[in-house]
Amino acid sequence: MIDVKRTGNALVYQTAVNRVMVFCNNQSLTIEQIDYTFLDDFKRRLIQDGAKVNTIGNYFRSLRAIYNKAIKAKLVERSLYPFIDITIKTERTAKRALDIQDIIRIYNSKYENDSPKWHARNYFFLSFSLRGMSFIDLAYLTKNNIEKGRIISDRKLEAS
Repeated sequence: MIDVKRTGNALVYQTAVNRVMVFCNNQSLTIEQIDYTFLDDFKRRLIQDGAKVNTIGNYFRSLRAIYNKAIKAKLVERSLYPFIDITIKTERTAKRALDIQDIIRIYNSKYENDSPKWHARNYFFLSFSLRGMSFIDLAYLTKNNIEKGRIISDRKLEAS
């Protein structure tokens, strides 16, 4: 996935695999060992560890996608598919957006030029103006990214 610039998915999948490996005490695990009971135990452990519904859902969607890829690659038999009776829940995420008054207050705040707070505010407004561009993509911008008054940029690979 990294080779085809699907870095975000690759990182999400790797995070899910890492969590499964922690659950297994980093012992080797074959895909055939992932069955309904394994997934149910994994879910129970996540809940005990305080994972939220959406986090659990994210892990399970990632594991399901990896399992589906393994089936397509003929690495595991379709008859072993463990997700048939697994319900993957999600919750509506609470709004965390700033209201307009907060944005105005940040914009009007006075900071000493070149201070860390001054830079933080400027990066915030640049990212805000660029519709939430990630910090890593922002950090790679140069004047060469400006073409005809527009910023042209591709997603960068995350640091590994």
